[in-house]
Amino acid sequence: CRGAVTVTKLDDTRRVFAGTATKLYEQSGGGWTDVSAGSYSGGVDSRWSFTQFGNATLATNLADTIQRSNVSGAFTAISGAPKAKIVFAVGSQVMALNTNDGAVKPDGWHCCASFNDTDWTPNVSTLANSGQLVSTAGQITAGGRLAEYAVAYKENSLYIGQFVAPDPQTWDWRLI
Repeated sequence: CRGAVTVTKLDDTRRVFAGTATKLYEQSGGGWTDVSAGSYSGGVDSRWSFTQFGNATLATNLADTIQRSNVSGAFTAISGAPKAKIVFAVGSQVMALNTNDGAVKPDGWHCCASFNDTDWTPNVSTLANSGQLVSTAGQITAGGRLAEYAVAYKENSLYIGQFVAPDPQTWDWRLI
């Protein structure tokens, strides 16, 4: 197992997922059902990160584009989404950290459009955006939601992100 999660949907029902280097599984009855979108590219160091956004479950492993399963059923790749090491919901968006959008950005962040986890194309009107945390050296190693803030950790530093829309930068990141 390279990551597992129990998520709660809007109707308070739960789903349980686990991922291996090449597959995603959902607990079903007394066993596990393959809910992968094919075979994934993860290696021995790949770890799955999961988040729940409304009724959609998102999964990421840095080797493959962010995956999505809505309400039930198999995962599918989100077209236009980056690859990411970390994913979490914060406010009306999903945040992805330590990203690859065609260029490897271990200090990078992306956020989806407001209330639309399937739209990752940077656009001022939808509030989707991306950037890099470069004030300190190193890759983003962890992150999550802290109340209405986003938090990103590097080995020797911590960043707090605050939603600042309609400002075009969308998120204001401060080094703590």
